[in-house]
Amino acid sequence: MAAVQPAGSVDLRQSEDQCGDTALKAVRRAMKTLQPGQVLEVHLNVAEQAFVLRAWARKTGRAIVKEETEGKETWMLVEQVADG
Repeated sequence: MAAVQPAGSVDLRQSEDQCGDTALKAVRRAMKTLQPGQVLEVHLNVAEQAFVLRAWARKTGRAIVKEETEGKETWMLVEQVADG
């Protein structure tokens, strides 16, 4: 399987003071710029932000194509859907 190339990225690692919902707004804004099937790369280091992003993806039918955690940092690839 070929490596997935992100079409955009959001780095929330400097947004430690933002709660999950506030950080999610940045992700939603970035997702609006993607076509269906494209992938957004998201970097975060707050557990609440990761939890909110996972829940939002499930609720909206988006797939988290890949997720890795090393120490406090999490990296996710979130796929855009047709009605996104």
